This record gives sequence, C-alpha cells and structure tokens, in this order.
Amino acid sequence: MFRKNKSAMAGLVIILVMVVVTLCAPYLAPNNPIQRNLSIRLKPGSWAGKEYAKYPLGTDYLGRCLLSRIIWGTRTSLSVGFIAVLISTVLGLLLGVLGGYFGKWIDTFLMRIVDVLFAFPSILLSIAIMAALGPGLEKAMIAIGIVYAPQMARVVRSAILVIKEMDYIEAERALGASHFRIIWYHILPNVLAPVIVYSTLSVAGAILDAAALGFLGLGAIPPTPEWGAMLSNSRQFLMSGAWWAATFPGLAIVLAVLGLNLLGDGLRDALDPRLRM
Repeated sequence: MFRKNKSAMAGLVIILVMVVVTLCAPYLAPNNPIQRNLSIRLKPGSWAGKEYAKYPLGTDYLGRCLLSRIIWGTRTSLSVGFIAVLISTVLGLLLGVLGGYFGKWIDTFLMRIVDVLFAFPSILLSIAIMAALGPGLEKAMIAIGIVYAPQMARVVRSAILVIKEMDYIEAERALGASHFRIIWYHILPNVLAPVIVYSTLSVAGAILDAAALGFLGLGAIPPTPEWGAMLSNSRQFLMSGAWWAATFPGLAIVLAVLGLNLLGDGLRDALDPRLRM
C-alpha cells in the first residue's frame, strides 16, 4: 500500500535525497561553507552570468557560498530534527508506558507533569529551556526533545490504555507473566506503529522549531551553517534586492518539512489497519 501512495513515495525520495546530501556534504559542496570574502558579498548566482558560476546560488552577506552553506546546513538541521525526536520518543515511551500500564497514582502524577508542559507554547518552552542550558546545537536538541516528549507520551498512553484491556494481555497475567514481559513482548510491539508515524511527523516540527531557535540566535553557534540562522542573518537584505540570501534557505526548510509530512502521512496509511480495509 505504501508503494502505491505517490505522495508518500515523493516524500521518501525527498528525504532520501537529503540524507544523501547530508552524508556526502564534503563532496557535494562546491566551496568552503565558512570561508568569508567580503569583496563578493551578496553576489547573485549562476543565473546572472557565467562569471558567477563558481557560486550557483549566490553568496550571503559575508561573501560565503550559499549553496555550500545550505548543503552543510542540511546535515545540521536534519541531525537536530532526528536526534531531538529520538530524545522525545524515549522520554515519551517511558512516561506513556508507566502511566498507561500501571495507572492509578502513577498515571495521575505523570500526566499532571505532562499537562503542565502542555500549558506552554512549544517555542516559548524551548526558549526557556535554552535559557537554562545555554545556546548551542546540542542544547537545542535537548530542548526540542523535552518539548515534544509530552505529545509522544499522550500518544503512547492512549494506545496502551486500549491494548492492556485486550484478552491476550489478561491471559498473560493469568499465566503469571511479569510486568516486564508483558510490556516488552506484548505492549511495546503494538504501540510501535503509532509511535513510528508520530515520530516521522514530529521530525518536521522539530526542524521548524530548530530553525526558529536558530532564527533567534539560540541554535547553532556561528559560523556553523544552519537554515534558521541563515534566514535570520539574511532577512534584512530581502528588500535591497538580494532575495536569494533568504529565499533558498527558506525553500530548503519547506522542502524538508514537506517531504517528512508526506512520508508520515504515507506511513500512517500503511500502518493503520483500519485504512487498509
């Protein structure tokens, strides 16, 4: 069913291309992404003439190759997105399993913590965590991972509340199976489908939040290439005619988020048995 979904396959192709770009960045980038040359600052790309062919997408406000920075920024932004979602998935699984399976006061206590985290807008909570941890790419991963953990915990908990009432779980309990065995062999395998789908969709949101933090100067530390920081540094030149400096990093963000959303929707359709009927 996944292969028949054209939009999902398109999303998969986009993400695979970006992964290849991430892995091969040293070989694909035409120039050094951090080398400055103020004599060629805000120069247009190859569309303006053969004399600019060395910089296909033009240069930024410090004369750095925009294409090279976008290529290396792909590695930065995707790494933040995937690692942040990995952190949120681990935390969400822990909170969701403990609360959903054991219930009672454990569930009440953990879900009230989740409710408190839900009370804050995601970007505001990320900024608050970054204020405590300090700026930096690794801190941004941790902050976004913590912000997305409550959502994952809710998804896991809701699935477990249904699964733990199934007859085969009751049979396992009657046979004397331990809590660990029931959770590891019967609960977790049955919550993987919604977790995979939600994680894939969350990567798109994590990339956007990472770009927002970079835009505010709280993400990657300069001169590390990062899409959000590139947008922040170039937005003031949009009206002066150097539209490429902010447009191409913005398009990279749009393409990555679009690919992940299409892939996530396709995985949802493929893994949800109700949609295969």
